Amino acid sequence: MTATTEQVNTGSARRTMLGLLAAGLGVMPLKALLSDSAWLVQAWLAMAVVLVPAALLRLRRPASALDIWPGIILLVPWLTAVYLPHHAFAGALPTNATFTDLSNLMDNLRRTMNDETAPVVSTPAVRLVMAALLGLLAALLDLIAVVGRRGALAGVPLLVIYTVSGAVPRTPVDWFWFAPAGIGFLILLALDADDELRGWGRRIARDHGRPARQVLGLSAQRIGVVAVVAAIILPFVVP
Repeated sequence: MTATTEQVNTGSARRTMLGLLAAGLGVMPLKALLSDSAWLVQAWLAMAVVLVPAALLRLRRPASALDIWPGIILLVPWLTAVYLPHHAFAGALPTNATFTDLSNLMDNLRRTMNDETAPVVSTPAVRLVMAALLGLLAALLDLIAVVGRRGALAGVPLLVIYTVSGAVPRTPVDWFWFAPAGIGFLILLALDADDELRGWGRRIARDHGRPARQVLGLSAQRIGVVAVVAAIILPFVVP
C-alpha cells in the first residue's frame, strides 16, 4: 500500500467518523418530541453500531457503499438484545417469538401516538423505533456525504428532522436543540472542503507565515461560528 493510498483510506475513515458526529448532532432537535433523553443515548449507540464498522473497513480501502452493510446487519441483533431479548436466541438473534414481542411493542406505540401529544415519554416501543430509524438515517447520511461525497445534499434528510421537530410539538421548541444540529450540518459541508479545493484550485494567501491549508481551516471555523451565532440571534431581532 503506497503512502498516497494509505492517506486516502485514512481520510475515508475520518470522513466516516465526522459523518457520525454530524448525524448525532443533527438528530438532537427531535428532543422536542420526547420528554426524556434516554432515547437519544440509545439512538447515538445505534448510529455507532452502523457506522463504526464502516470506518474500520475504510482504514484499509477507499469508501464504498458496501462498507455500510456490516453495520446495518449488526443493528438487528443489537436492537434485539436491547429491546427484545426475552425470546431471542442467545438474547440477540430474533426468533418467531421475538416478532410477536415486536408486534406487541408496535401496538403500544400506536396507542402512545393516538392518546398522547408531544412531548411524550419515550417508552421502549418509542426508543426501539427511534433507534432503528436513526441508525438507518446515519447509514443514509454516510452514503450521501462520504461515499457520494455530497455533504450539502446530506442536509436534506436533516431538514426533514428539523421540520418534524418544529411542526409536531404544540409548544415552541427551544432554540438550543437546533444549534447543535446547525453545527452538524456545517460538519457535513466541511467534508466537501478538500474536494472543492482540489477541484477549483483556489489560491489562498499565506497569513503570518502559516500554510494556506491552515488559513483555510481557520477561515472555515470563523465562518461556521458566525453562521451559527447569527442563526440563533437574528430571529430575536427581526420581525
